[in-house]
Amino acid sequence: MARSDQEWNGIYKHMDAGTCYVCGKPVKTGSAIYGLTGAHYDCEVGTGRAYEAAVIRIEDALANLGVVAQRPRVPEGKGKVAKKAIAKAVAAIEKETGAKLTGVLFWNQKGNFRGPKWDLARWGLQFSMQLPNGNIVRGSSHSWATVTMCANLPLQAHEERDSLYSYNVEPQ
Repeated sequence: MARSDQEWNGIYKHMDAGTCYVCGKPVKTGSAIYGLTGAHYDCEVGTGRAYEAAVIRIEDALANLGVVAQRPRVPEGKGKVAKKAIAKAVAAIEKETGAKLTGVLFWNQKGNFRGPKWDLARWGLQFSMQLPNGNIVRGSSHSWATVTMCANLPLQAHEERDSLYSYNVEPQ
């Protein structure tokens, strides 16, 4: 939470006086201080704990009223739907190639650049696979369908005609 100029002016006065702006007691040389404000470390951290406790009390009160706080978003590729789509895409590519995929990395095209206007796929994978002759190669896949659509439908993989070890993964 950003502090106002008025709050900072009060903090600066305490810093000049060598006192803690939270408790008002002297800050002794060599004691643990919070570098940004010059306050006692325990006082500053305690203020943060008090703030966190107040937020929890507010969220509980809102929950009692029927308002539920929104859960934080899961990082891209880590949610249930993405994991399911990734597993299905890996299975489809392994079925197509007969090779085991390793080192699978998920990528997701940013929303403004998805679809036919920009001619960019929605999401895909980068991976390694071992060929029947024992060589390990890097491969990639992409999909024009949404991650949700791919998670909910059977998938098929087709090798790109103009590319080596690149696959188009789409619902059947």
